[in-house]
Amino acid sequence: MGSIVIVIAAAGLAFWYFAPHAPSLPANVKDQIRFSAFLPAELPPGYAIQENSYAYQNGVLTYRISAPNKVTVLATEQPQPTNFDINTFYKGLKNSRSAATPYGTAQAGQFLKSEVGTLTASGTWLLLSAPENTDSSVLLTILSHMKQTK
Repeated sequence: MGSIVIVIAAAGLAFWYFAPHAPSLPANVKDQIRFSAFLPAELPPGYAIQENSYAYQNGVLTYRISAPNKVTVLATEQPQPTNFDINTFYKGLKNSRSAATPYGTAQAGQFLKSEVGTLTASGTWLLLSAPENTDSSVLLTILSHMKQTK
């Protein structure tokens, strides 16, 4: 009987350890946010969220995603401004591309001297910003794997 309990406990622990976990914000950041926040549930190979980079200031959530080539993608989230027209912003993107996500259509392209990816979801404006030589398909992949965390 005791060995059965040990086997069941070990199986449960293994499942918890190896099962994918939903992304989560640090508690001190999550408690401050008053809008729907999102995190990528999956990132492209070699990409990782810099765990110590989460910040929430002036109503904007920020965090950094490191890339294999030592490039950093800056992620920002904030409530969608009331007088903000996302379609006008999309028109300002050069060489833009789009991709369907569970929350709507994401757009990516060149903006000023950066490559950006953007999505509005559940009243939140998500913006990814990377150096101008970044492949926009990477930003669209990140946006397509966003999951609501709050």
